[in-house]
Amino acid sequence: PDRTDTRVRPAARKLSYKLKRELDALPDRIAELEARVTELRGVVNDGAFYRRPQAEVQRFVNDLELAEREVETAVERWAELERLAELAAAGDDVTAP
Repeated sequence: PDRTDTRVRPAARKLSYKLKRELDALPDRIAELEARVTELRGVVNDGAFYRRPQAEVQRFVNDLELAEREVETAVERWAELERLAELAAAGDDVTAP
């Protein structure tokens, strides 16, 4: 006899607790990251900034680039979780990425 499991696992209809908590925390995290980007841009845009030692300049520029990428990643994740939450609210199947 064929013992293949033919049961279909029902799809999730709402965000998991973990994803809901992540979604709830992301706006504050994004605000923190944006504040860091603003702070670093202020330093880099200072007229005297490029008179600093090259290693220090490079560190700040690298930190700024990293902070900008972190903001972008967090915003993309927030948008994805919002989309999933909207689908769940509409009663559609929700699967976490």
